[in-house]
Order: sequence, then C-alpha cells, then structure tokens
Amino acid sequence: ALAVPAVRRLMPEGTLRAAPGLPAAVASIGLTCAAFFGAEAFLPLTLNEVRGQSPTMAGLALTAATMTWTAGSWINARRAKEWTRRSSAVSGVILVAVGIAVSGSTAYSEVPVIAAAAGWGIGGLGMGIAWQTMTLTILSEAPEEKVGASSAALNLSNVLGVAVGTGLGGAVVSAGESAGWDTATSVGTIFAMMFVVALLAV
Repeated sequence: ALAVPAVRRLMPEGTLRAAPGLPAAVASIGLTCAAFFGAEAFLPLTLNEVRGQSPTMAGLALTAATMTWTAGSWINARRAKEWTRRSSAVSGVILVAVGIAVSGSTAYSEVPVIAAAAGWGIGGLGMGIAWQTMTLTILSEAPEEKVGASSAALNLSNVLGVAVGTGLGGAVVSAGESAGWDTATSVGTIFAMMFVVALLAV
C-alpha cells in the first residue's frame, strides 16, 4: 500500500493501466519478469523435492534458458526489420507462457522430468525476444529530456517484477505449509499463477 503511490510517481504516467506506448512497455516488462522469474525461482524446488532430482539436474534445466535467451536475442536482432515490435513482444511473452506451462507440468509425476529443461528452454527463448524488444521500445520512445527517467523506470519495473513474482511464490509455499499441502500442490499453484501473469502481459 505504501509502495503503490511511489511507484506511480517513478513510472511513466499511465503505466499501471498500460497506456499505449512507453507506459505499456514498462508495465509489460514488469509483468513478464514477474512471470518468468517467479516461476524460475521454484523450478529447482520442483525438481529436487517433488521429483527427487539432483541439484545438477535442476541446474541443467536452468541452463537451458540461459542458452536460449541468448539465441532469442540474436534471432530478434536479425529479424528486427521484418517483425514489428508488437509482434516480437507478444510472440516472446507467449513463448514464456508456454515455457512456464510445460516446466510447471513436471510438478506431476506422470510428466517426464526432461520437460522441465525443454519448457525452460522455450521460456528463455521467449525472454530473449520479448525482453530485448521491450527494452528497446522503452529507450527509443522516451522523450530526449526523459531518457534517464525512462531508463530508471525500466530498471525499476524489471526488479520490481522479479521481487513480486518470487515474493508471491514464497507466500504460496508458506501458506501451503500452514494448510498442510504437499510441495507438488504448492509449486503447481505457483506455476499456474505465473502462467496467468504471463497471459496478462500478453
């Protein structure tokens, strides 16, 4: 409650209602970061505690996104003149949503564990496309006299998205423990929430 008025003053006017242009780009990058990193923070927990995998396996699943994020940025740079910013951003966030859904499905024992790495690779590819597009949009659409403020808003939205996404996930785990849920139910709920956040970003 205390943070909302401050965020409104630090962000471009219209960010909280995703007004077209710069405000929508700032809002979208915050939502996308919340969804991606909010899910990523709990992928190792899913693989270690729910599926009984080693920390090495969890690390390999996360590494998939690192590699594909780079690939997504490269693809986006190569296709920048052919794709509109809107189509790049939307396509990237859709891939993030798909990645969250595929990786999150590993909370259920019937799904092969390899789906975690495959899904997170898809999500990383989407982040490489979407994050680069949104960042360039924010910096290029900012008025010359407000480039510094827009850059600060970009960073704030990014960091705030990560904090809110992971914070909500932690709250779900804590509430689940209090309610007697098993870990699979808690992480499944987190992935479902982050999928919805990604759809909101779309």
